[in-house]
Order: sequence, then C-alpha cells, then structure tokens
Amino acid sequence: MPTQRPTDSSTRTPHPTWTAPAPTRGTELAPGLQYINIQTGKSCSIGFFAQPTTATDHLPTHILTAGHCGTPGQTIRTPSSAAPIGRITASLWNRDEHSITGPDIGLIELTPEASQAADPTIPVLNTARTTWSYHHARTKPVITTGLDTTDTLIRIGYRTGASAGTFDNSETCAHVQTDTERFCYSGTAQHGDSGGPIYTLSPTNEVIAVGIQSYQTDDTPHSPEGKPLIGQYITEYATQNGLQLI
Repeated sequence: MPTQRPTDSSTRTPHPTWTAPAPTRGTELAPGLQYINIQTGKSCSIGFFAQPTTATDHLPTHILTAGHCGTPGQTIRTPSSAAPIGRITASLWNRDEHSITGPDIGLIELTPEASQAADPTIPVLNTARTTWSYHHARTKPVITTGLDTTDTLIRIGYRTGASAGTFDNSETCAHVQTDTERFCYSGTAQHGDSGGPIYTLSPTNEVIAVGIQSYQTDDTPHSPEGKPLIGQYITEYATQNGLQLI
C-alpha cells in the first residue's frame, strides 16, 4: 500500500471524466464481470486475478475482490451455472451501522476448471473510446511510492460498466485522507460493482493495478453534487498472501 498518498489542496469533488459500457468477453471469468455468492445470493464483480509468487506458469488461481462480498468457506458461481467455481478463503472488512470503516478486501481460490477458463486480462478503452484492447495487469514502483493526484483511475464492474475519474481529496473524503489502505476517487458505481478492478495506465498504455472497488458514499450513481467512491489498495495484501497479479 502506498507510503505517500496523493495530495491536492482542492476541496472540490471531481466528477467522472467518462463512462462506457463494459466490453463483451468470451468467458464469464474475467475482471469486472459478475459472480454470485452461493450462500447469500449476493452479487459482486471479479477483481484482479493472481497466482502464487512461486508459480512458473501464467495460470490464474485466485481472485482479489471486496471483503464484504462474503466470508471464508462460502462458495461462488457464475450467473449461468449453479456449480461452484471458487471458494472464499479470506475476507477482511470493518463496518459500523452506517458504512464500511476500514479495509475491505477478500480472496477467492478458484477450482482447477475455473482457472483454466479464466481470462485475467484487463480491458483498456482507446482514446476515442470506440475499441477495447486487453492487457495483463502489473504492479509498478509508482504504486508503493505514491500515485499522482492527477492520475486517471479506471474502474470496471458488472452493474455500471467502466468509468474514469481521479483521486478525490475533497472534504467529503476526509474520513479516508489519513488511511493508507483505502482511497477516495471520482467515478460511477452501484451495488454489485464492489470488488471490480481499479487501474491506471502508464505512458505506454500498460495496465497498472491500483485497487478494487469497495463502496460508494451514497446508494445512487455519481450525481451532479459529486458523490465519490472508495477504493481499496491491493498490492500489500497480495504480497502478504504470497500472490502476484497476472
């Protein structure tokens, strides 16, 4: 997780810079697509895929997602199948009676069959916002030394598709300004987008993983008043669990 948070003296909440429908994928197991908790019936979005740091192949074995989407031992499925495709092995989240108050991250271990069927690539929309291309996620030193407040953050989830925005350091986000595990940003999201990937792009269009979607600060899409979103950094959590993104 970053040791230096983005800083900005502005008190204005930024709005999304663009929104777009999510692309159609050739599999139900890809970042930003829907999964269903079999025990609770709750739907969330697939985040980044990962594998053990000791692995020598490129096979995804785990999904990083939001912690509030389930508890260890619960199983998940895709919308078109009743069969489990993975099991929640870790879930970290804190909340009070109103909202999530701390870390919100979880880990899903895929079945061998699901690992083979998964497509871990992240969709990237071209500048004209007409064509998607697909890239593997990477973590870069910029993630551990601090992100620039002007970096564009792109979020993908199954409910609202894709949106792009920037870090939000307005008064609305004061509750996470000193938090090294979460960040506030502008975008559009609804229930069900939780767990979806948040990333930025390098100058050469390489996908740089930043975090996963945690929650929105109200229950409506991004409004003219500017209701920011809360994301969860993932780099340190993946490392602590012996995982690398793929």
